[in-house]
Amino acid sequence: MDGAARIVRTGYDRLAHRYDDFAETVIPELRTRFLDMLEGQVESGTRVLELGSGTGRPVAERLTRRYDYLGVDLSPEMVAVASTNVLDARFIAADMRDLDFPAESFEAVVAFYSIIHVPRSAHASLFASIHRWLRPGGLFVACLTEGDLEAGTEDDWLGAGPMFWSGYDAATNRRLLTDAGFTLVDAGVIDQMEGDDPVAFFWVVAEK
Repeated sequence: MDGAARIVRTGYDRLAHRYDDFAETVIPELRTRFLDMLEGQVESGTRVLELGSGTGRPVAERLTRRYDYLGVDLSPEMVAVASTNVLDARFIAADMRDLDFPAESFEAVVAFYSIIHVPRSAHASLFASIHRWLRPGGLFVACLTEGDLEAGTEDDWLGAGPMFWSGYDAATNRRLLTDAGFTLVDAGVIDQMEGDDPVAFFWVVAEK
């Protein structure tokens, strides 16, 4: 495990029991909008993977009702909380960069506020892996950084100590996804508020 992953894992371990309080300050709640879209296009009963499953709320809680869901999170403490919150879901603690699923394993992969914590040098290979894991016609739904950020850090994020972020501008994200074989169905920068702080992410729906 590299230094960035250790920072992220430790921070989310510390936040696991109060992260939902922070999530409630994020307006608008864009995950709900993109889950609505996913459920309108992905057939019930199929396999769905979430990268960065957090506390299980609201994504696993919702997707488990319709799909064969698997959630992956770097933080063991988050996985423990999610397993308590969503009893019917399956979760594993792992670095998404280390996952190795057979080709065409999933009908959809979702990643909300998670790939932004992975060093951007790994994004191209991660997108290629996600593309391989998806069945033809499968969807990748995610939010990524909208600005150039090689290694962003904050000394005390949400009172949990250091945190790490990394990513590319929107144009580079588009190119990396296309290079991985995806067709962009919907993609654009959307503004949000985290409490009193304005933030923006590049939200994407991509098809294999």
